[in-house]
Amino acid sequence: MPSILRGLVRPVRPAAEAAAASAPGESWAQRLDGATATEQESALVDLVLGGVAAVLGHANAAELDADSAFKELGFDSLTAVELRNRLSRATGLRLPATVVFDYPKPVVLARHLRDGLFPGGRDEPAGEPREDELRRVLAATPLSRFRDAGVLEALLRLAGPDGTEEAGPAEDEFDAMDAADLVHQARRSAGL
Repeated sequence: MPSILRGLVRPVRPAAEAAAASAPGESWAQRLDGATATEQESALVDLVLGGVAAVLGHANAAELDADSAFKELGFDSLTAVELRNRLSRATGLRLPATVVFDYPKPVVLARHLRDGLFPGGRDEPAGEPREDELRRVLAATPLSRFRDAGVLEALLRLAGPDGTEEAGPAEDEFDAMDAADLVHQARRSAGL
C-alpha cells in the first residue's frame, strides 16, 4: 500500500482477527451450546473485545476493559459499523448499525449477543443447588411453610448427625424460630 494511504486504513492485527473468528464450520451458538450462561457470556465478551481490538488496531484484546464505554475506547460511527459487521459475520446475527450505541459497553453488547444466540435464555445447568442460594431460599421461607408441607420433621431428622433426631429445642420453641435459626440449629446439631 502506498505510504500516503497507510494513515487512512487501520491495520488488522492477526491476533485480534483470530480472537474475533469462530472455528470453521461451527457457529457461535453451536460452539457455546453446552456452556453455562457465565461461560457463554465470557466467551462472547472475548469475541467482542477481539473485534474491538481488530477495528481499533490494538495488538491484542487483553489490554481492553470490557466495562469501558465504546466512546471511551475511541469508537465513532464508522468504527461502530465495522465492529457490527465483524460481529454479524462471526455470530450470524443481524445487528443494527447502531448496536455499539444501543449497547454502550463490550460486556453489555456480549449479553445482547448471548440473548440473540439463545433467545429463550440459558440458566445454569440443573443439578445441585448452590449452598448460598439454598440458604437464601431457606432463610426467606417461614417455618410454618415447612410444617404445612410436612417436611419440618424430616428436616429435623436430617439435622441429626446419624439421621436420628437429636436433643435440641423443644417443639414449641421451633414455632418462634425463622428459617435462618432452623438452618443454624441444623448445622450446629450436625457439628458444622
